Amino acid sequence: ASAGPMPFPKVPVFQSTQAGQTGKTGFTAMTTIVREGGQMKLNMTFMNSSPVPLNSFAIQVNKNPFGLAPAQQLVVPDIAPGSTAEASLPMVPGQLLSGTQPTNPLFLQVAV
Repeated sequence: ASAGPMPFPKVPVFQSTQAGQTGKTGFTAMTTIVREGGQMKLNMTFMNSSPVPLNSFAIQVNKNPFGLAPAQQLVVPDIAPGSTAEASLPMVPGQLLSGTQPTNPLFLQVAV
């Protein structure tokens, strides 16, 4: 008996060595897009290797070939130094259409 298709592994999209908008380092983000129960979701893992807690997360998704947009606000708990947090954000297609052909693999530009 098969358990269904294997999920795609999360891909690092921001490394802790990269400086963010404020020039600070220590934040890592890994993501994958999955389909669960007919709902498309952006699953994310956030890691904090900085010396201070991380909080007040928000997300912005740019226009893309499938028009994927968040179905709700991003909810991420505060992340203490040395800790990790998981988030799953339902996505809705047809909202932010770019009018461009999809790439393989899909490239989705997101700001957190």
